[in-house]
Amino acid sequence: MKQVLAVILTLFLVACGGGGDDSSSSDGSITGYLTHEGIAGMSYRTASKSGVTDEKGRFRYRKGETITFYLGDIVFAEDIPTKQYITIIDFDQDVVDLIDEGSLVRGMTDHSALVEEAAKLEHIVNMTRLLFALSSPPDDKDSEEIALIYIPTDVRSTIEAYTFDTAINFHQDVGNFGSEDLPDNPENIFINYICQELEQPACLNNGVKEMPTSEQAETFGKSQSEEITSIIASRIFLSPRIVEINAADTSVHDIAISAVNQGLNIAQLEVKTTDELPDSEGNFPDTPRSVAAVQYGSAASARFGFYATGESGQETSIIANIKLDGDYRWYKKSLRVRLL
Repeated sequence: MKQVLAVILTLFLVACGGGGDDSSSSDGSITGYLTHEGIAGMSYRTASKSGVTDEKGRFRYRKGETITFYLGDIVFAEDIPTKQYITIIDFDQDVVDLIDEGSLVRGMTDHSALVEEAAKLEHIVNMTRLLFALSSPPDDKDSEEIALIYIPTDVRSTIEAYTFDTAINFHQDVGNFGSEDLPDNPENIFINYICQELEQPACLNNGVKEMPTSEQAETFGKSQSEEITSIIASRIFLSPRIVEINAADTSVHDIAISAVNQGLNIAQLEVKTTDELPDSEGNFPDTPRSVAAVQYGSAASARFGFYATGESGQETSIIANIKLDGDYRWYKKSLRVRLL
């Protein structure tokens, strides 16, 4: 079990890419992804759709709906907002609301530190560990072609037939959850029932199926969010991305923000030059260099403008910090400005 888990956990650290923003199908539904690397075999329902996430962790929904994810009697997320990518962190809307507030990092709003803290929360960690313990990837499929967490039909059917005497409590110390020292914990009874019922190798000869460590679960939660951020950021562009202008030109230059295979409904926009931002130690410049000045930034029109204030030969970068509607992540795109 430990060797298999080590292999599959390695995959998400080196994987790249991901699905695009699928256009609506003939019935108006959209493709969503349950984590970047995928959780296959998870039951879900929305107001218009229901089913099981496919072998890559995809589900279908309509814009504006909420979604519930569950396995048998275990509800992992109930009536949370739908969006293109959903992670285990997103299962808790109260946690999402806290991340959505953002935190100030080097002069601009960011989500990364809050996501990292959320990935350490006991119920997020415990849900992740349970899902990995239920995972049983098929031997006849390449691991790169299927979801990282793969819950096959026989496992899901056995879960659906299982009756809990006591519900699993995800809000407990990670050291107690799944501990072999607490064999009567509901999660232990449940996991070992599934394991033994299906005669999985880990449970032969009276063995006990182990859960991954809390550190592995934390790494998974953090990395999934980072991968999703990287994917969506790669689809957003500034046009143009390099501007060369005469230092004597004081007219306002208009820059458009666009996206490829990605909806671009900007909720918030911050635009600053690197001249006015602090360094890596958090120190702001005493007298910021006047190379360019931001005239405006418009989230509604996905544009910003700037004008030159420096001298010939100087250059700077302008950072557009973009937050999309319905998404707590901030995406930073850079524009290089050179004065001739």
